[in-house]
This record gives sequence, C-alpha cells and structure tokens, in this order.
Amino acid sequence: MSWQALSLQCVLFSQAQAGLPDALQPWMQLFGAPPLSYQQGPPGGPPQSQATGVVGVYQVIIIAQLGRLEAALSVAPTAGVAFPAIEDIGTGLITLREHAHKLIGLKEGLSRLALLVHLVKQTGSAKASNEDVCRNVKLPSLPDNATDVEFALNVRRPLPVSNNLEINRVCRWSSQVHQLFQVQVRPDGVSQSARVNEMHMSSLQLDLNTVPMEAPLPPAVTLQVFDALVDEAKALIFEGYDRLAAT
Repeated sequence: MSWQALSLQCVLFSQAQAGLPDALQPWMQLFGAPPLSYQQGPPGGPPQSQATGVVGVYQVIIIAQLGRLEAALSVAPTAGVAFPAIEDIGTGLITLREHAHKLIGLKEGLSRLALLVHLVKQTGSAKASNEDVCRNVKLPSLPDNATDVEFALNVRRPLPVSNNLEINRVCRWSSQVHQLFQVQVRPDGVSQSARVNEMHMSSLQLDLNTVPMEAPLPPAVTLQVFDALVDEAKALIFEGYDRLAAT
C-alpha cells in the first residue's frame, strides 16, 4: 500500500508583533468567506487564534500565534470513512503551496519557513509495521515483540535558490497503532463507548525547515524557498532514506 497523508502543513515564522494573533484575517484573504468556526486561546494562556472550515475536499485550519502563522490540510470528515487520509498527496501539496504563497504575501520580515508532512501506511499488524520501517531505513530485522519502533535523523542540505540558505530535513519513521472509538453525544456532554477499530500503521513524518538566520529571508526568493521545500518533500516521499543518504 502507498503512503497516504494525515496532514500537510506550512508554517511561517516572523518577528512577534503586539496584539492578539489573528487567524480570521488570513482566512478571509485566502477564501473570501467566514470559517465554520473561529476560536481564541483561553484567558491566561499563550495568545493565539484558530479558524477552521471545509474547502473542497479538505478540512483547513489556520492557526495564528505570536511570530507564527500556519495552515494545515487534512481530509474533510466524511460519514462512513473509518480512517480519513489524503490519498492524492501530490495534489494536496499543490493546494498547500497555493495557500502558502498567499500567506507569504500577507507577511513581512519572514525569518523561517517550514513544511510538515505526516504520512501513514496501513500494514495489518505490529510486526508488519516494524518490517516496513526496517525496509525504509535499511535496518536489519527486529525482534517480533519489538514495540515503539522509531528511527529519526536530520540531514541538512543547501538550497539551490540561495547561496547562504540551508534546510533541515528531519525524517522520522515509526510504527504506530491508531485506535478509533465510538462516542455518544448527550445533552450533558460526550461519552466514549467501546473501541471500534484498531489499525497498525507505518509512519513517516517530514519536518523540512530553513535553518535560522539573523536576517529575514530575502523577499525576492521567499516563494522559491517554499517551492524548494515542496520539491524536497516530494523527493523524500518518492526516494525515502536513499534521498538523505545521497545528498
């Protein structure tokens, strides 16, 4: 089975500004209509706000924090779908890239960019998940009763769009178990009932981000930098560990 994406996320970092971080304004700039929900952080907590809605086949979340603005895509909740995930990752990355370009145009003095991708693959058993992780990272076999298997590393790479820019390429392969529960909504609240399903997964999480610099990113190449992150994510999804080992 091929990789599917649980989430695709872009993050823009900038100097923190005074005032409450606003997720509603960038949402309106992106989509031109109010979100399904808008929330602000609780009193006393870190200042932040969140706008959530469904756009096409995706659930979109915009989160604004001090010095940080992010947009995340996942599959819109669908009745009868036990485990919603983005099957067409290429199209999902194109959509996220379009949103990121618009958000970049709204921000000044960006210091860092990041692209986060969470991929999963259903395997059928814990042993199969472990075996898939081993194949992906060129490891020998593991004991049959091994649990919580995880292999992570970061291999930096210079960006071709700028002579003095590098990106971190943090890749984390792991075996996971996803459990689905049935809940009941009652007038006095929500109660959890029995577990409905348990699925064994092989997982790959990508965290691609520009190495921090003292000066902001050059505005002339900022869009190209994010495009380079998207291209690198595609290469890592297709080539896996060999991509890290080769460059």
